[in-house]
This record gives sequence, structure tokens and C-alpha cells, in this order.
Amino acid sequence: MRLKLILFLICCSLWCTGCSHRVLLEGTAVANRNQRVAITVNDTSRKISSSEFKSVSRSRMYRMMDNPKFSATTDFNNRYTIRPKKSDTLYFSASGHASQAHAVTDILGQKYKYVQLKKKPPCDTSKCDTVLLNRYILIAKKVKLNFIVDNCPNRIKLYPEYNASYTVTEDMLGNYKSPTIKFRVIEPLRKPAYDSKENVLLLLDEHCGELRHSGDNRINVYQAIDGRWALPYYPLNFINKEQGELLQGPKPQLINFASPVAFPIKDISAEMIAKLYPSPYYRIEGNTAIALYGNYVDDLKVLRKR
Repeated sequence: MRLKLILFLICCSLWCTGCSHRVLLEGTAVANRNQRVAITVNDTSRKISSSEFKSVSRSRMYRMMDNPKFSATTDFNNRYTIRPKKSDTLYFSASGHASQAHAVTDILGQKYKYVQLKKKPPCDTSKCDTVLLNRYILIAKKVKLNFIVDNCPNRIKLYPEYNASYTVTEDMLGNYKSPTIKFRVIEPLRKPAYDSKENVLLLLDEHCGELRHSGDNRINVYQAIDGRWALPYYPLNFINKEQGELLQGPKPQLINFASPVAFPIKDISAEMIAKLYPSPYYRIEGNTAIALYGNYVDDLKVLRKR
């Protein structure tokens, strides 16, 4: 009995070791009109981009996309080469086609050495010509941020999309009547900036029955002692932004924030600290920059434009 147990454990060990080794896998994947097919190991890229809690830089994502351990793309002869583990599953996808998933062991066994993706009918392509209905400018706080699974195979998405749900702290224009608001967020392959737990300034346009973000929706705002909302002075707020000019306020002024507005600077160079947190707008205390100056939200040009 003991001998059988030992043999069983040895077999299990050999089996697990074999599963952990990477194999060179070559095959053919075909889509309509000679489209190139993307092959990913265990659907890695989608899982990372859809994670609400895991922050992945765009550069790391690009490195993974170029790594044959994680992904591959068919060449002009519809051939691909990838180095997965035997225990992995490969996901095959192309724009306008239904994705397929096949175990590496099945592909090694010649069962799915040739993969033919099937084309799906297009989704609803109806257009909306409705003019801009409303703009809402709100102080709000995040409740939930969920990744959107797009079931339309013909839609090409450059970036992941999220459904955002916020509680409204204050309506700056007085035209939004609900205590909560939901809208769609489109972000690069990283943790969305909307995931901030602070109160943020949201600029939302209603168009064709859908709320869309506009301008810079990512600015954290803080309450002053007098109850007004303000954003600390930050020179990069107004540089290279799509509608940065709208967000500029008058000359920064001294603001008595209700609670200290502090930013960690431990891992930032002295040169960058001087650019991001210059004197007299900030006071440096050890490894922290404390905001002293800023602008009140109701003084911003975006409000005076209405």
C-alpha cells in the first residue's frame, strides 16, 4: 500500500512538472478576409484591463502584448507561434468574429491545430442625430466602477469601458435633480482615474440619452472652511488638456482648507517637487507637500461659460 502511494505521488509530481513547462506551439488561425487573429494565453490582456482594483501601466501592457509567453498575432500566412504552458488555454479573437478558447493540450493533440473563427452579424448601428441636451457640472464621490463586457463583436474598442456610479455632493449649475448619477467612462489600459475615493469635479454632457464625460473629469476637490469647494494649485491641471482653458480660474489665492490637503513626495526628485508643488503655493513638511493656494470651483471659467 505504501509503495502504491509513493508511486502515485511521483506520478502527480511528474504531471505537475510537465504542466508548468512551456512548450513551443505553432498553428493556424483564420478569420474572414484574411484578418489577423489575436491569440492570448488565458485571456490575460482582457482580465488585466477589466480589473477595477489592479493598476497596470500602459507600458507593461504593451510589453505583455509583445511577449510570446502571453500573446501572439497571426502573420500574413495565418500562422502563429506562442510559448504557453501545457495547463494554459488559448483565446482566439478578431474584430467582427466570435472568439474561441481551446486548451493547449487539445492543440498539441492536433484537435485544434487549425482554428477557423466564425463571423457574427453586426450589432445595432442606428445613429443618433440629437443635439447636445444638457451639461452637468457636479461635485461627486465614487460609489462603484464596473467593467463593461462588450457583446458586440463588430465594435472595435481601443480602451476598456466602465460604468461609473457616483453620489452627488453638490450640483454646481443647479440643473441635476437626483442624489446619484451614472455615466460611462473610457480609459486607457490602466486603473481608471475615476477610481479616486475623493470628491471629484465631474463635467458631463447628455447626448442621445447617454451621459458622456467631457473636459477633465479627474480633478479632486476639497472643502474650504467657509464650505465652498476648491481645488489646490497644480500647474499641470491646465497643460495639454482637451478643454483645459475652460478649467482655468483667476490667479490662485490663499485657501483655508477644512482639512489639510497633503500629497506624498517621498519618491519624487527635488526638481520635480519644485515643478509640481512650487512655493508659495505649497509648504513642504518632510515627505509631504501641503496645499496653501488654489481656486474655488465656482470661480472657474467652465461655470462662467454657461
